[in-house]
Amino acid sequence: RLLGVLVLLGMAWGLTIPLSKYAITVGGYRDFGIIFWQFALGATALALVLKARGKTLRIAQRHWGFCLAIALLGTLMPNWASHTASIHLPAGILSIMIATVPLLAWPLAMALGLDRFAALRALGLALGFAAILLLALPQASLPDPGMAAWLPVALIAPALYAVEGNYVAKRGTGGLDPIEVLFGASVIGALIAGPIAVLS
Repeated sequence: RLLGVLVLLGMAWGLTIPLSKYAITVGGYRDFGIIFWQFALGATALALVLKARGKTLRIAQRHWGFCLAIALLGTLMPNWASHTASIHLPAGILSIMIATVPLLAWPLAMALGLDRFAALRALGLALGFAAILLLALPQASLPDPGMAAWLPVALIAPALYAVEGNYVAKRGTGGLDPIEVLFGASVIGALIAGPIAVLS
């Protein structure tokens, strides 16, 4: 049952890429406007969950820096990069690029002492990067070779997700549960993204 939930959540997350591309390229919506509403609606839904669980909506001052880091690394900066890349790259390519999170997270985890080297994982890492090269090389999967210049922008999001995961693994959540972390990050993120959305 839990595996089924995991598959459904993965499919839902995968749908965000073509839906975001549609919203920007066809709907004409702007990146920070989408990010603001993602934060604002997320904070509202999470507040309802916290209230239903009898928890306070106040995040202690000592957690603000952590929630800010999660907002920046987990949503604001990666989503800006993904939305920017989606203007220039097909949704299928973006989906493949976002799946590189483990390729980037594992070397970082080893550098931080959070994981150990394994030959089979190293082989998987090499094959993953080879797949990216097959996308980027001329006459490969890209409809236009000029699109290759936007692949590094598409890699910003998975790189930031890899940093975020290792940051949480190294630092911990300071006693907050996942719902509280995401609520705090969503509130702080909305306060940052809102003015940027208005100004842009």
